[in-house]
Amino acid sequence: MQLQSVPGEPPEASDPRQFLLEQLGRRGIVLISGLLDDSTVARVTAQALTTADDRLTVHLANVSGPVRVALALHDVLASLEQRPSIVASGGLDTAGAIVLQSAAPGERTLTPTARIHLTKVREPEGFDQPIDVEAAAQEIEIVRRQVADALGRAPAGEILGAEEAVARGLADRISLQMK
Repeated sequence: MQLQSVPGEPPEASDPRQFLLEQLGRRGIVLISGLLDDSTVARVTAQALTTADDRLTVHLANVSGPVRVALALHDVLASLEQRPSIVASGGLDTAGAIVLQSAAPGERTLTPTARIHLTKVREPEGFDQPIDVEAAAQEIEIVRRQVADALGRAPAGEILGAEEAVARGLADRISLQMK
C-alpha cells in the first residue's frame, strides 16, 4: 500500500523510508539493505555521483542478490574519485561481499556478528530469454572470473564469520563503530 501525502503533513509522514534515505543521503550516507537489484544500484549510483566532496559511507545490512548487479555497483563505487567507506552488518552473500570490496583501502568494516556466505556462480543471470548451452557456459565463466577478481580468489561455498573474513582479506577490521 502506497501512502498518500496529505496537505500540511510533514513529508516524512507520507513515506518514512524515503524520507530517511534522503536524510541519510544529505549526510553522505547510503543504506543498502536486503535484495540488491537494479533499482537499488540506480539509487546508490545517483547518490554517489551527486554527493559533495565529502567521503561517502555505505552501510550494507543483510545484502544478497544477483552477482551481475553487484559487479555493476562495485564498478561504480570503485571508480569514484573518493572511494567510499563501507560498513557491513548481518549476512552478506557473494553479491554483498563484492560490493564490500569497492571500499577505499582500509575502509572495509564488519560488525562483530557479520558473516559472509560465498556461493559459486552456477547459472547465467539476467537473461530474459533462453540462451544456448555454449553461451550460458561462456557467461558463467566470465562471471566466475569477475567474482574471483573482485573477491581475491576467496573460495566459494563457505560461510565466514567477521574474524575469518578479515583474516582472508575480505574486510579490513571489525568494529561496532557505524560511521
